[in-house]
Amino acid sequence: MIAAKPLTYIGSTTNVTYNASPQSANNTYQLTGVIASDTGNVSLSAATPASGTNAGTYLDKLSSLSGAASGNYQLASNGNTLGSLVIAAKSLTLRSLTANNKVYDTTTTATIASYGTLLGDARSSNDNRYYAGDTVELLKSNASANFADPNAGTGKTVTVTGLALSNSNYTLADPTTTANITAQALNLLAITGSRRYNGTTLFTYLDFDVTGALKNEVVSLTAGSANTTSPNVGAYENRPLSGLAISVANGNADNYTLPTTANLTITKAPLTISASSDSRAYNGTPVSNALPTYSKLFENDTLTGLSQSFASKDAKGTGASTLNVNIGFVLNDGNDGGNYEVTRVPAPGTITPAKLTVAGVTAASKVYDGTRFALLSGGGIEVLGRDSVTLVKTDAVASFDSKDVGTAKPVTATGYALSGADAGNYSLIQPAGLLADITPKALRIVANNDTRTYDSMAYNGGNGVTYIGFVAGESQAMLSGILSYGGTSQGAVNVGIYTLQPKGLASRNYSLSMEAGQLSILAAPPVVPLIAQWAQAYVPLEPKPTAVPVPASAPSIVTQGRLTIISPPQANTVGVATLAVNQTLPAPGQSIQIPMPRELLGLSRVTVNVSGLPPWLNFDPLDQMFIVRAVPFGVETIQITVQVDGKIWNLTLDFRNN
Repeated sequence: MIAAKPLTYIGSTTNVTYNASPQSANNTYQLTGVIASDTGNVSLSAATPASGTNAGTYLDKLSSLSGAASGNYQLASNGNTLGSLVIAAKSLTLRSLTANNKVYDTTTTATIASYGTLLGDARSSNDNRYYAGDTVELLKSNASANFADPNAGTGKTVTVTGLALSNSNYTLADPTTTANITAQALNLLAITGSRRYNGTTLFTYLDFDVTGALKNEVVSLTAGSANTTSPNVGAYENRPLSGLAISVANGNADNYTLPTTANLTITKAPLTISASSDSRAYNGTPVSNALPTYSKLFENDTLTGLSQSFASKDAKGTGASTLNVNIGFVLNDGNDGGNYEVTRVPAPGTITPAKLTVAGVTAASKVYDGTRFALLSGGGIEVLGRDSVTLVKTDAVASFDSKDVGTAKPVTATGYALSGADAGNYSLIQPAGLLADITPKALRIVANNDTRTYDSMAYNGGNGVTYIGFVAGESQAMLSGILSYGGTSQGAVNVGIYTLQPKGLASRNYSLSMEAGQLSILAAPPVVPLIAQWAQAYVPLEPKPTAVPVPASAPSIVTQGRLTIISPPQANTVGVATLAVNQTLPAPGQSIQIPMPRELLGLSRVTVNVSGLPPWLNFDPLDQMFIVRAVPFGVETIQITVQVDGKIWNLTLDFRNN
């Protein structure tokens, strides 16, 4: 089976204008899809052509395909366009449309004086009239009118929009008419001029304010000037204007009329007088020697008598003080200073403490004491005016540069302080340039006495020395040199008394006093059995008898002895004597007292070297007698060194006669 081929079609459009009568289309159709060999043998036409009377669009009603080859085709269901009849509404015009003239107001808005009339009795489709028998009314509820631009002018086009017709078979184009916009005068009595004092009478257009511009427009002055009768601050009315010119944003300058006078006002010019930063030491006053500075003065105006001062006289530290401009200055501006609004501006400043020296301090010289400590005396201060300041010496101390002896030695003092309500205004300088002496301390160097028995050997050296006068904590280690000895003792051989003179030591800090001691060379004892027996008796024996202690209450026997002077002492010799004791040796628990013989004693008191006595023998220097207790077994004699009036005796106590 062979299916019919689908064809698509497009019908033409018939366009006409409404004429109040029925109208029909005469459309043709174009087929798409016909085979070339069938061209002319297949066609399509409207069974009922589109028709209508009123404005609008009407469609054809189709018949089926026709022609010799039509049986091989069929109409497609999609992609087709029917032929149509379009009846357009007829255009009408208004006759005698008029608009009202207006004064320039920066807008294009217009008002209609009369909408005129619509004309009927149409004769053709383009005569802008409606047909007899039709009813047509002008609908004005949405109508508006506008000038082509807002500027002033005559015969300016006015266009009306928003009009409509009651009959849809007609249309109305936006009608136009003409009207005038006249210029709007600007009342410049509202123009004012205001500026600050500048020493002149001139006002320029930059000093003017313009009011009264129309809505949405901005009027600006581009030129013009005026003058006051005086340069001083004040109000000046109705001053003549000259050379005025304006520009108008969103408008036209031709729409404005310029004024001839304006009210002018001169206000005070600002004048700033600023204190200058200043820094100085405290002087008891708030005075500042710096001068304030000031901003611009006009023309020949001057400012005299400027000064400034600190808000407080006290020292407050860096930048902590305030400097103020003093009143009393004179502003010479020809208006008693009334042309300026004066502002005084403070500035930071600095008052540092004044240096205050402690005067009249002296350091005391001293004898060397091993320390650097120095004693101070005196001292006072001299403050400014009636300032309340007291010198505090409680913690004042001083020290030498060293502890050593010297003259005009530097002394450093510290610890002085200030008190009182105004103490903070001063910086205390401790005393300087102090000098004092440290003198040497007396030091006695005393040679120790020495005793020796003649032995035919030359004596050399000494028995050491005793130091008297070292300061606490010091000793002979502080001395320089090497201790040696001089005097008659050096090289002495024979029995006698000689000087032991210390020497060889020195000191920076001590004044040395070398004091001689005494060397005693004693005669050797006689070579007799007594001495030998004594020597033998004094050597410990085996067994060695033990001395029996004598009670403190033991009875004491006083006896006299027999003195034998063998040889008296000479200048350099020792005297030799023997004292025979006429009393038996004391029994246990007893003691005997042997007075010093008068022959030796004379009118002087005897000195006995007790360090050489045995424990059973003692000497009472007050009663000038020997006391014997519990003599050891075998002892018969004992030799004692006795000094009388500076002369030496070798005294032998002899117990054998008992």
